Amino acid sequence: MKKLLTVLSILIYIYGCSVNQERKRSKEIEKIVTEWYGRKIVMPDSVFILINKKLSIPKEDPFHSINKKILTFISGDCEKCIYNLREWSILLDSIKTNNNIKLIVIILTSDIEQFVEKFNQDIPKEIIPYFDVYFKFLTTYNLPDDWALRTFLLDNNNRVLLIGNPIYNSKLKKLYLQKII
Repeated sequence: MKKLLTVLSILIYIYGCSVNQERKRSKEIEKIVTEWYGRKIVMPDSVFILINKKLSIPKEDPFHSINKKILTFISGDCEKCIYNLREWSILLDSIKTNNNIKLIVIILTSDIEQFVEKFNQDIPKEIIPYFDVYFKFLTTYNLPDDWALRTFLLDNNNRVLLIGNPIYNSKLKKLYLQKII
């Protein structure tokens, strides 16, 4: 009996800790969302594209658009992140009506050669990856540590409407769809 009470006490304690952690996480996310909502994001001049496996300055700033944009940051060292670009491609195909949305993918990596060798062929052709090789986005905007919170829906003035990755969260995906369509 004493053993059973000890086990139950431990389980209740663990459950209480996990509930407390969830509350703490929710408050952290709420703080980040509040901090980012309405914030204007501008493309730094340190962003490049790959042309023939070499970094080049983009001919046009993807932020200069009258349309809404989804801005997402991914690690160039994360294989799963690169493969998830296919999910972005599928999502965009399902919501693109009259070209009303643009996806801007910023890849954060310091080793472009390794990225090209390992992943470049895996990026869907309709997605143009941009590379922030000097990590100016990170330093200028102090991006959240959580990669799931490094995706933003921007209005036509590049102000944040939503934060979070709709690829990983179905509720957030619904919110994105409501704002876009």
